[in-house]
Amino acid sequence: MPTTTEYLGYTITNLGPLTTTYTAPAECSTATENIQFIQGDMPWIPGAWGYPSCVPGDYGKCIPSGDAYDKLAKEHYYTWQQEFFPYYSPGLVCPKGWTTAGEYAKSKGTPTKGMLTAQPDWNITEPAFLPLTSVWTSVLEDSETLVYCCPSGYTGDNYLNCHSIIGPITELGYTKGCIHTWDGKYYTDVTATFEHGESPYLSKVKITAEPGTAYWTKTTLTVEEENIDVATKVPAVALIYQSSDLEKAALPGGSEKETSSSSESEKNAAAAPLSVRGIIPVVAVLVGMIAGAGVFVPW
Repeated sequence: MPTTTEYLGYTITNLGPLTTTYTAPAECSTATENIQFIQGDMPWIPGAWGYPSCVPGDYGKCIPSGDAYDKLAKEHYYTWQQEFFPYYSPGLVCPKGWTTAGEYAKSKGTPTKGMLTAQPDWNITEPAFLPLTSVWTSVLEDSETLVYCCPSGYTGDNYLNCHSIIGPITELGYTKGCIHTWDGKYYTDVTATFEHGESPYLSKVKITAEPGTAYWTKTTLTVEEENIDVATKVPAVALIYQSSDLEKAALPGGSEKETSSSSESEKNAAAAPLSVRGIIPVVAVLVGMIAGAGVFVPW
């Protein structure tokens, strides 16, 4: 388990172990509390056109330790989504119906597939988010491996979310969206030196007024002119483990049960340890960021 709890303004939080297969309630598969409007040709930028509601929904039992995640999210409502990095350690098994969206074994170097492969653009002129691997490289111990999980059919992005497109907004009846914006530069610039050179990135947002609904604007969507899709989103589940965790899980009684949202334990066909199951990346993603006036903050 990493010992770091904060890195350059990012909050690093262990939500506890996840060594059994977590099963969410059936209603989670049809939940509509976390809808977002995305740019159809840039789906890796979540919520680029806002949300139906100015109040994001909770995830609760739909993800492991959902109440703890929701508490963290509420603490960061008016900052950048990427400001907190939750993970599960030891984490050995993706939730039921989820699959691997990216893997990073620190001892093996930079990953080549999945949502963790987005790398810095060393020629950028505006501050941008530090890519996921750059954060985790400084957080993980040398012996540790990070795996991101997304629901099957969902795409992972550089904002620690998974999303799935439902369809064009023109066909789904939405006419207004809520978006979080402010004018001016309300963040702190930090310059960091990486292996390939020096690059600026966005470390931490500083908001100069008290959080409140004034930051949220209900906007009429000109859907005829924009390539907007409706999508559902869910936080990516980050698992961190080392070889000793796998060895312990392989022992009799090590990791042989399935955990439901009601904390019931049943015999399951639990997936073999990650090293045996292999890695099935869902997608390789790109990442972009707009900085400066009119900055938009996705959840």
